[in-house]
Amino acid sequence: MRAKIIGRITEVVVGLWPEARVLVCGSVATGLYLFDSDIDLVVLGTDMTLGPVRLEMLKEALVQDEITTDDEVQVRGASRIPLLQFVEAYSRLTVDICFDVLGAVENVSFVRQSLYAIPELKALYFVLKTFLKQSNLNQVFSGGLSSHALILMLISFEQLRPMAASDAATLSGMVLGARLTQFLQYYSLDFDYTQAISVLQGGYLFPKSIRRWLDPSRPELISIEDPSASNDICRQSYKYPMVRSYFAEVGQTLLKFVYEGASEPVPSLLSTMIFPGPYAVFHKQRLESVAGWAAGRKSYAKYSAQLHVGGGRRGVRGGRGAVRASARPRAAEQPDPDLSLDSADIHTVMMRNIPNKHSAASLLEVINKSFKGTYDFFYLPIDFK
Repeated sequence: MRAKIIGRITEVVVGLWPEARVLVCGSVATGLYLFDSDIDLVVLGTDMTLGPVRLEMLKEALVQDEITTDDEVQVRGASRIPLLQFVEAYSRLTVDICFDVLGAVENVSFVRQSLYAIPELKALYFVLKTFLKQSNLNQVFSGGLSSHALILMLISFEQLRPMAASDAATLSGMVLGARLTQFLQYYSLDFDYTQAISVLQGGYLFPKSIRRWLDPSRPELISIEDPSASNDICRQSYKYPMVRSYFAEVGQTLLKFVYEGASEPVPSLLSTMIFPGPYAVFHKQRLESVAGWAAGRKSYAKYSAQLHVGGGRRGVRGGRGAVRASARPRAAEQPDPDLSLDSADIHTVMMRNIPNKHSAASLLEVINKSFKGTYDFFYLPIDFK
């Protein structure tokens, strides 16, 4: 469904700007999306001199193509990152489109590498994301915690509070449960909120005051550095004290259940955190979304159901750190192992043990000796070691 929506939007964008590329970012690109998660897209390769006019042009084209309606599309030109936001007509999914925001693309590579390096991240993320959603604390525009902020909190926790191998061996099949309760305790009780979080360079904390991120009237707010920039991605999360309070409450409930048992039978340990009522509502909404999508099937019949992360035109960008390069952006779905690199499909190449002396430029110089012109996207992120 999402792949077909992106395909149709891409067709509209290329109709306006033939040299443009539409890149998928956010939770859809990382695979960390719930059934109703937004689709985040970045458009590159348009006439930058048009500025905000591009948002209006795209709005008119999308309405004309009946992807959305006038009543359900907004140009948010005054936001920090100007974007076009609309509700797709059939699926009822929200789509956010911005122009020339390369940091969003870099963050996708960073998060996907983290998911590869830390296998338990994905499971912990989905539990916590669902918990925040049922608590109505998962939207930044209403003061909640963004998906990007949540995954960075998890990465920082794994970097600064890693589980010892001996503890993991002792816990055996209970590692995820232990890490969940430890995460909840860390951010509800142990974390020093005069500090800000950075996941770069292996992860560290730094005083909020050195970036002027400390609000003396609200020192309990969380601050997290954007890995692709130097801004605080949580500056609008004014309801974070409520998030922290909920973390403390559910953490205590889980520990009490483990050590004292439940006062009455419960379906599972997680049912003390993910409540059946809201989950049933989510399921109903999902069924409605699927039914709506079925009604619009003919409008999307010609578009591919294969979701690809990245664009089709050539362009190279380097980052900071070590260990990953890609020859054509990777498909979000599982790739076919029988496909050759000569095919038109998208592939990822990951390189390990890159010497620390290499910068993006010097590594590209080596790669280009044999592979110049054969890849679309290159990224050299942070080495966690």
